[in-house]
Amino acid sequence: MRHERGAAEGSGARESEVAPWCDEADAPPSAAARRAAAARGAGADSEPPRPSAAPARPNTPYCPTYDFLLTTKMAFEEEEINNLLALLLHQDAANIGLGLAILAHNTPPIDNRILYALNMLSLLLLPQNLSPQQKKLPEIMEKTALMAEIDAQRERYLAAASQLGNSSNFHQDIYIFAVAEETAQQPTYKRWLKKYEQKRRHYEPLFLRNAAWHNNYLGLVRFLYKQEDFWRCINYADMLLKMLPENHNIGMYRYNAVYNLLRKGEAKEEIPQQIRFAQNALKTQHPDSFCMYNVLIANNYYFHYKENERAEEYYREALKYQKGDATFARSTHAALAANNIASIVLAREGDENEAYKLILLANSLVPNSPYYLDSLAYFEWRYKGEAAKAKALFHRVLTLAPAHTSTQAHLMGIYIAEVSHNKAAWAQAKKQLQSLLSKSIEDLAKEAKHVSRAFEAAKNYLSQNKDKDNLLAEVQAILTILNEIEP
Repeated sequence: MRHERGAAEGSGARESEVAPWCDEADAPPSAAARRAAAARGAGADSEPPRPSAAPARPNTPYCPTYDFLLTTKMAFEEEEINNLLALLLHQDAANIGLGLAILAHNTPPIDNRILYALNMLSLLLLPQNLSPQQKKLPEIMEKTALMAEIDAQRERYLAAASQLGNSSNFHQDIYIFAVAEETAQQPTYKRWLKKYEQKRRHYEPLFLRNAAWHNNYLGLVRFLYKQEDFWRCINYADMLLKMLPENHNIGMYRYNAVYNLLRKGEAKEEIPQQIRFAQNALKTQHPDSFCMYNVLIANNYYFHYKENERAEEYYREALKYQKGDATFARSTHAALAANNIASIVLAREGDENEAYKLILLANSLVPNSPYYLDSLAYFEWRYKGEAAKAKALFHRVLTLAPAHTSTQAHLMGIYIAEVSHNKAAWAQAKKQLQSLLSKSIEDLAKEAKHVSRAFEAAKNYLSQNKDKDNLLAEVQAILTILNEIEP
């Protein structure tokens, strides 16, 4: 009987994203040009020049280069300095210089006050050639009791800056976020991801404190999932969940990434977290999704912990949320629950009539499913003795899924049982046997119980008939391996 699995694929986020970078065409004039313009500019008492935005594409913010931030010199009124100090301590700018630069990158349109603050920041961090008015800054800082905090931030910034090196590489450092916006497969993405990860420990604490960057990080999580880079997807999702622990979309990407790893025999240490996620969803999500989350919890107990009783509890709870007007998704999960309850009931030699009704329910909820048709055919054969009806159903499964391993094993068993009164049946049995022998051990192991039973029948037949087809040795070798997997 087929035990069916399921994952909540496709439950990703749909938030819009704003790209935090600009093309070279959007950049301001060079530092040399600005310095030359400043030398020809107005006197000390003139109104400070306000930078004008370069022409930009629609919906693309003007992006000041870091060089611009460090070379433009402007005067400040006391009120503006106080505004700057308040901005410096904002949680979205914890690392000061880099923080404000990124804040500016993500503020369309950029407020002049922020540009002024960026310039003032450069003067704070690199206090050289200050005007008399600008030299008042330490006094103002003392008056506002912010000196210790600013000093600490300054040290953090300088430490980060020394590690980041040439700041002109900023756009390349974060180019992976632009790559992540592409919908097609991106085989070269690892190059840009490696570049970002070299400096990730400096950028990430800042990015994750900036709400404008949450969508960009979520876009990267989604991108890594689509690239089937599941371990990295989990890693970036975990970092984002530290800032947004209740964000269900991020949690779903993480859940599905782990699910895919579990299917490959990896990430078993993540199973408790999988269960906690689904249990929490039962408290926070709409009841329409309760069927799915109960099934997700049950699957972890059933397939990974082999705790059939716990699994059955959640599967039966899932069926309570199945309704006549159910969506396809809810029908799919309810069908899975019904099919797997039937398997559990039969395994403990429970009520066969209940198991049969559950299998019929699964087939009515998801018609023409090879998995549930296989379960129905198996029941007709093993529990009702309807071999002819079972064969017809098994052949129907193979028209839907020609390589369905458990069905091939069952069909081979039926034909071998008929050989005693129908010599032609061996040709049909041998056809299924040869197809199974062509599969990898990994594929056969997924249905070890059913394949082992069929191979035992084949071994007995071949032993009694002098192994005319020279298949016995291969059958015995595979049986030995499968018996170690499935006691």
